[in-house]
Amino acid sequence: MFKSTLSLVACATIVTSLGAKELTLDPIVVSATKTEQSLKETTANIDIITAEELEERHYSSVIEALNTLSSIDFTQSGGIGQQSSLFIRGFSNKYTLVLIDGIRVNDPTNFDGALFDQITLSDIERIEVIKGAQSGIWGADASAGVINIITKKALPHHVTAYTEIGSYGTKKFGATLSHVMSKGDIKIGFDRLLTDGFSAAEPKKSNPLYGIRYDDLGWEADQYSSTTIHAKAGINLTDKDRIELSHRYISSNLHYDNVGADSLSNTNSFTQRFSKVSYAHTGEQNSIETYVGRSDFERTYYGGYLGKTDEAGLTDTYKYNDSGTLTSGVTWQNFNVESAGGSLLNTSYIGRAIFASNTNLFNNRSTVLTETIRYDNYSIFGSKTTGKIGVKQNILDGSLSANYGSAYQAPSLIQIANPYGAPNTDLKPENIRSFDVTGSYQNLSLTYFYSTIKEMINWYDPTPTNYYNMDAYYTNTVGSSILQGYEAKIKQPIGETLIATGAYTRLHAADASGKELARRPHDSVKVSADWYPYETLHIGMNTQYIGTRYDNTAQTIETGNYAVFGGVLNYTINKNLDFYAKFDNIFDRYYQTVDGYATAGRSGYIGLKVNY
Repeated sequence: MFKSTLSLVACATIVTSLGAKELTLDPIVVSATKTEQSLKETTANIDIITAEELEERHYSSVIEALNTLSSIDFTQSGGIGQQSSLFIRGFSNKYTLVLIDGIRVNDPTNFDGALFDQITLSDIERIEVIKGAQSGIWGADASAGVINIITKKALPHHVTAYTEIGSYGTKKFGATLSHVMSKGDIKIGFDRLLTDGFSAAEPKKSNPLYGIRYDDLGWEADQYSSTTIHAKAGINLTDKDRIELSHRYISSNLHYDNVGADSLSNTNSFTQRFSKVSYAHTGEQNSIETYVGRSDFERTYYGGYLGKTDEAGLTDTYKYNDSGTLTSGVTWQNFNVESAGGSLLNTSYIGRAIFASNTNLFNNRSTVLTETIRYDNYSIFGSKTTGKIGVKQNILDGSLSANYGSAYQAPSLIQIANPYGAPNTDLKPENIRSFDVTGSYQNLSLTYFYSTIKEMINWYDPTPTNYYNMDAYYTNTVGSSILQGYEAKIKQPIGETLIATGAYTRLHAADASGKELARRPHDSVKVSADWYPYETLHIGMNTQYIGTRYDNTAQTIETGNYAVFGGVLNYTINKNLDFYAKFDNIFDRYYQTVDGYATAGRSGYIGLKVNY
């Protein structure tokens, strides 16, 4: 057994990823099939980031937290709040469905799905990352997987507050209050982030000034501010029946630059609202949940867009014996987007779906078999049927699992409307197939993955130097793109006070013509170590290495081959007060993830957190 000085973050990460027998923590449950399951009894390839890990690592953003996982990489056009892209096994943002407490976060007014850079990290219980095609249960936008963000439950008479200051004039503060009563509970909170930032743009690699930071060039810093307000309340009608309401409001303001060039006037504002009302009945054999939700999006970028997604659904989970569970349900969705003035575009479509997922356990629950199927019907695309089958065999201190799934990626409303030209009424959904196989033993796991994208949607512009060319449009590319590779993960305790974590990913991603897809690294290595020398002290170090990566399909602009180091220190002053310090890019490495856009230099942050 470990010493108590090995904090919950170390223990929880081993349990969630490796199922270590010597620990007695309750297994974390996941929602890979729209119902809670033990991780050991799930075939899907899943990573979980726990609340303890988030609180001890003090990640600056959801992007930074996700970037610690294998097969996940990101690019960002500047500092915090600037446009970012997340890649899961080579798939870009738009292929990943993002949920917060079951509410869709994918923005229909955006070309690339969810705005990860606008999501704060406070009040999160865990982040579940389900890799591989998941359309068989979740529908469109889940071709590469699902990122399910689950917020914390209310606690009796509980208050938590934090404040942080650091480099680039960064200030963070927030608080959450919760209360539990005999017939219900309530939780409310807010987060505020202000930063002077640094110039989003820096000279491109082709510029002789490449390698000189913005302050030495006299370029202005690009500010960012964000306010998040969240609330959740529940009413317990009976011991088995509950009504829950939740709402999240995000308002952000951003200064940004064009690629490789400083700008004094570019600004963008975002407003996002996510609301949900649900009713749940939990029985020993049968459970039912029904909900109504709305996601609203407003942004001023390129003249302004308004978007919304209305959704309603019902899910029924029936345990027909001790080792069999059938989950089924229906969903209705209405997607809408228009320009702020209403003159540029105004388009919408409706989707209806029915789905089912079945899980069986055999051989004393050591063998798991899962099948899912879903039928979607869209008002403009017609119908799609997708599914998935998975099998897992738990063997002594390890397991062997495999998953095969079909998925599809519907064109976004912006792609259909084509603001710069005629509407793309002929656009078809992309068809995706994915397969993965994973073997694990004790603290080590190895996964091979293979995916194809048929008729990928790409931008075609006969005159690419004219950004507003009315003849440009989105079109389906003939043929199949292939994304394949493998990932290795290990979480290893060393002695009684140290735990080391490592992840390696090898990726090959090419389009239908065989050209390499841009901004995906061939290799990435992520290593961290957490040391707990005393009950009250945690010292963590981390590094990430990015191998060869090209910014363009012609492979003429290299943005990889660098390593970045960071560290964190946590000190518990007393049972109610914690101090922390965080350091990024300790050796002040100059690099870019997108050609012509800056990354942070050496930087540091200190903070206090109060719990009552």
